[in-house]
Amino acid sequence: VVFTNDPELWRKDYLRFFEKKLREHLQIKYAPLKIVLKGRQDE
Repeated sequence: VVFTNDPELWRKDYLRFFEKKLREHLQIKYAPLKIVLKGRQDE
């Protein structure tokens, strides 16, 4: 992690990091739902 004096840059990095974490969390949370939906489509 690089600490910088530029708040704009820091905020962008933080948002990107947060978005990645959120996406990972949602994937884990909704993975079973996706499997169920995919199973229904295959039938």
